[in-house]
Amino acid sequence: MYTRADPLVKLEALESIVAPKLRSGRFKATDKLITSLQGGVLMRSKKSSK
Repeated sequence: MYTRADPLVKLEALESIVAPKLRSGRFKATDKLITSLQGGVLMRSKKSSK
Protein backbone atom coordinates (compact mmCIF):
# COMPACT_ATOMS: atom_id res chain seq x y z
CA MET A 1 0.00 0.00 0.00
CA TYR A 2 1.38 3.40 -0.95
CA THR A 3 0.58 6.84 0.36
CA ARG A 4 1.09 10.27 -1.12
CA ALA A 5 3.07 12.87 0.78
CA ASP A 6 3.95 16.44 0.09
CA PRO A 7 7.65 16.63 -0.97
CA LEU A 8 8.17 19.50 1.49
CA VAL A 9 7.01 17.27 4.34
CA LYS A 10 9.48 14.60 3.21
CA LEU A 11 12.32 17.15 3.15
CA GLU A 12 11.43 18.40 6.63
CA ALA A 13 11.47 14.83 7.94
CA LEU A 14 14.87 14.13 6.39
CA GLU A 15 16.33 17.39 7.71
CA SER A 16 15.09 16.67 11.23
CA ILE A 17 17.11 13.45 11.48
CA VAL A 18 20.38 13.74 13.35
CA ALA A 19 23.21 11.86 11.66
CA PRO A 20 24.86 9.19 13.83
CA LYS A 21 28.28 9.97 15.22
CA LEU A 22 30.65 7.55 13.51
CA ARG A 23 34.24 6.94 14.41
CA SER A 24 36.71 7.43 11.64
CA GLY A 25 39.31 4.76 10.95
CA ARG A 26 39.73 1.41 9.32
CA PHE A 27 37.96 -1.85 10.15
CA LYS A 28 40.28 -4.52 11.57
CA ALA A 29 38.88 -8.01 11.16
CA THR A 30 39.61 -10.44 13.97
CA ASP A 31 41.29 -13.80 13.34
CA LYS A 32 38.07 -15.53 14.41
CA LEU A 33 36.05 -13.62 11.79
CA ILE A 34 38.54 -14.36 9.01
CA THR A 35 38.60 -18.06 9.94
CA SER A 36 34.81 -18.28 9.89
CA LEU A 37 34.64 -16.53 6.50
CA GLN A 38 37.28 -18.81 5.00
CA GLY A 39 35.37 -21.85 6.29
CA GLY A 40 32.22 -20.64 4.52
CA VAL A 41 34.08 -20.25 1.22
CA LEU A 42 35.48 -23.78 1.48
CA MET A 43 32.05 -25.23 2.26
CA ARG A 44 30.49 -23.50 -0.76
CA SER A 45 33.23 -24.64 -3.13
CA LYS A 46 32.85 -28.28 -2.00
CA LYS A 47 29.09 -28.19 -2.57
CA SER A 48 29.39 -26.64 -6.03
CA SER A 49 31.94 -29.25 -7.19
CA LYS A 50 29.46 -32.13 -6.75
